[in-house]
Amino acid sequence: MAETVNRPDYCHYVVDTVPDFIHVTNQATGVINKILAVQIWCDPLFPEAYKDVKLNDLLIKLNKKQLIVAIIRFDENSDTYVIVPPNNFLNTSDEWEIIYSPCKETEHSLEEIAEVVKNSNLKESLI
Repeated sequence: MAETVNRPDYCHYVVDTVPDFIHVTNQATGVINKILAVQIWCDPLFPEAYKDVKLNDLLIKLNKKQLIVAIIRFDENSDTYVIVPPNNFLNTSDEWEIIYSPCKETEHSLEEIAEVVKNSNLKESLI
Protein backbone atom coordinates (compact mmCIF):
# COMPACT_ATOMS: atom_id res chain seq x y z
CA MET A 1 0.00 0.00 0.00
CA ALA A 2 2.87 2.36 0.71
CA GLU A 3 3.70 2.57 -3.00
CA THR A 4 0.06 3.30 -3.84
CA VAL A 5 -0.59 6.56 -1.98
CA ASN A 6 1.53 9.55 -1.03
CA ARG A 7 2.96 10.19 2.40
CA PRO A 8 0.33 11.49 4.88
CA ASP A 9 2.09 14.84 5.24
CA TYR A 10 1.62 15.35 1.46
CA CYS A 11 -1.83 13.86 0.89
CA HIS A 12 -3.35 14.78 4.30
CA TYR A 13 -4.95 11.40 4.97
CA VAL A 14 -3.98 8.04 6.43
CA VAL A 15 -5.44 4.67 5.47
CA ASP A 16 -6.06 2.79 8.73
CA THR A 17 -4.73 -0.77 8.74
CA VAL A 18 -7.63 -1.86 10.97
CA PRO A 19 -10.88 -2.19 9.03
CA ASP A 20 -14.31 -1.30 10.39
CA PHE A 21 -17.82 -2.00 9.19
CA ILE A 22 -21.12 -0.26 8.63
CA HIS A 23 -24.68 -1.44 9.14
CA VAL A 24 -26.89 -1.37 6.04
CA THR A 25 -30.60 -2.05 6.40
CA ASN A 26 -32.49 -3.56 3.47
CA GLN A 27 -35.56 -1.31 3.37
CA ALA A 28 -37.72 -4.03 1.76
CA THR A 29 -36.90 -6.85 4.18
CA GLY A 30 -35.58 -5.08 7.26
CA VAL A 31 -32.49 -7.33 7.22
CA ILE A 32 -29.40 -5.60 8.57
CA ASN A 33 -26.13 -6.38 6.78
CA LYS A 34 -22.66 -5.61 8.08
CA ILE A 35 -20.42 -4.34 5.28
CA LEU A 36 -16.65 -4.27 5.65
CA ALA A 37 -15.12 -0.79 5.46
CA VAL A 38 -11.65 0.65 5.12
CA GLN A 39 -11.13 3.68 7.38
CA ILE A 40 -9.52 6.80 5.98
CA TRP A 41 -8.54 9.47 8.47
CA CYS A 42 -8.33 12.94 6.92
CA ASP A 43 -6.67 16.04 8.24
CA PRO A 44 -9.60 18.31 9.27
CA LEU A 45 -7.72 21.26 7.75
CA PHE A 46 -7.94 19.48 4.37
CA PRO A 47 -11.54 18.19 4.29
CA GLU A 48 -11.40 17.21 0.61
CA ALA A 49 -8.19 15.17 0.90
CA TYR A 50 -10.20 11.96 0.43
CA LYS A 51 -10.83 12.98 -3.21
CA ASP A 52 -7.19 12.19 -4.05
CA VAL A 53 -6.77 10.26 -7.32
CA LYS A 54 -4.32 7.80 -5.75
CA LEU A 55 -6.79 7.03 -2.97
CA ASN A 56 -9.51 6.45 -5.56
CA ASP A 57 -7.18 4.04 -7.37
CA LEU A 58 -6.53 2.20 -4.08
CA LEU A 59 -10.28 1.86 -3.43
CA ILE A 60 -10.80 0.45 -6.93
CA LYS A 61 -7.98 -2.05 -6.30
CA LEU A 62 -9.49 -3.08 -2.95
CA ASN A 63 -12.92 -3.55 -4.51
CA LYS A 64 -11.49 -6.02 -7.00
CA LYS A 65 -10.68 -8.23 -4.00
CA GLN A 66 -13.83 -7.67 -1.96
CA LEU A 67 -16.91 -5.45 -1.83
CA ILE A 68 -15.86 -2.78 0.61
CA VAL A 69 -16.88 0.75 1.41
CA ALA A 70 -14.66 3.51 2.74
CA ILE A 71 -15.43 5.49 5.87
CA ILE A 72 -13.94 8.98 5.78
CA ARG A 73 -13.22 10.23 9.28
CA PHE A 74 -11.80 13.53 10.48
CA ASP A 75 -11.67 12.68 14.18
CA GLU A 76 -13.63 10.49 16.58
CA ASN A 77 -16.32 13.16 17.17
CA SER A 78 -16.97 14.52 13.67
CA ASP A 79 -19.54 13.51 11.11
CA THR A 80 -18.32 11.10 8.47
CA TYR A 81 -18.68 10.29 4.80
CA VAL A 82 -19.13 6.82 3.38
CA ILE A 83 -17.82 6.15 -0.11
CA VAL A 84 -19.66 3.34 -1.88
CA PRO A 85 -18.19 1.75 -5.01
CA PRO A 86 -20.30 1.44 -8.17
CA ASN A 87 -22.13 -1.58 -9.53
CA ASN A 88 -23.13 -3.58 -6.47
CA PHE A 89 -26.23 -4.12 -4.34
CA LEU A 90 -25.50 -0.94 -2.34
CA ASN A 91 -25.01 1.29 -5.37
CA THR A 92 -26.37 0.23 -8.76
CA SER A 93 -25.02 3.25 -10.65
CA ASP A 94 -21.78 3.38 -12.62
CA GLU A 95 -20.39 6.13 -10.37
CA TRP A 96 -18.93 6.16 -6.88
CA GLU A 97 -21.45 7.43 -4.33
CA ILE A 98 -20.45 9.67 -1.43
CA ILE A 99 -22.92 9.62 1.44
CA TYR A 100 -22.80 12.19 4.24
CA SER A 101 -23.44 10.54 7.58
CA PRO A 102 -24.28 12.85 10.48
CA CYS A 103 -24.66 9.91 12.84
CA LYS A 104 -21.88 8.88 15.10
CA GLU A 105 -21.85 5.12 15.44
CA THR A 106 -20.61 3.38 18.53
CA GLU A 107 -17.02 2.23 18.24
CA HIS A 108 -16.81 -1.42 17.27
CA SER A 109 -14.66 -3.80 19.28
CA LEU A 110 -11.85 -5.78 17.67
CA GLU A 111 -13.92 -8.92 18.25
CA GLU A 112 -16.87 -7.45 16.30
CA ILE A 113 -14.59 -6.36 13.47
CA ALA A 114 -12.90 -9.79 13.38
CA GLU A 115 -16.31 -11.47 13.10
CA VAL A 116 -17.31 -9.27 10.14
CA VAL A 117 -13.95 -9.94 8.44
CA LYS A 118 -14.42 -13.68 8.99
CA ASN A 119 -18.00 -13.64 7.69
CA SER A 120 -16.95 -11.64 4.62
CA ASN A 121 -14.80 -14.58 3.49
CA LEU A 122 -11.87 -12.21 3.00
CA LYS A 123 -8.97 -14.38 1.88
CA GLU A 124 -6.14 -11.86 2.20
CA SER A 125 -5.30 -8.56 3.82
CA LEU A 126 -7.00 -5.51 2.35
CA ILE A 127 -4.05 -3.23 2.91
